[in-house]
Amino acid sequence: MFINQLSRNFPESVNFLQLDNASFHQNIDFPENIIPIFQPPYSPELNPIERFWQQFKQQLRWENCQTLEELQQKVSDILHKFDQVAIASLTGWDYLIDAVLSATS
Repeated sequence: MFINQLSRNFPESVNFLQLDNASFHQNIDFPENIIPIFQPPYSPELNPIERFWQQFKQQLRWENCQTLEELQQKVSDILHKFDQVAIASLTGWDYLIDAVLSATS
């Protein structure tokens, strides 16, 4: 459902989706505008979201929230600090950029 929705929401774009090699990812019929990039098995260090979460958790590590609302506000504040440049610096690795460029040429 997610892949089909992604395809419908960005019909004019070529969309890259990084996936692990779980067997259920191998049997997906990807729409034409979705290009999967499969990472090697057991390699979370290659997944850009892991770098993002590491940075995110580092900023939240020493916070002591008294209420759920306070925690939600701190999480929201941290997330709003991540602009496009910050996200690109955490996720724009050469191997991903090379994969995108080779897939579009």
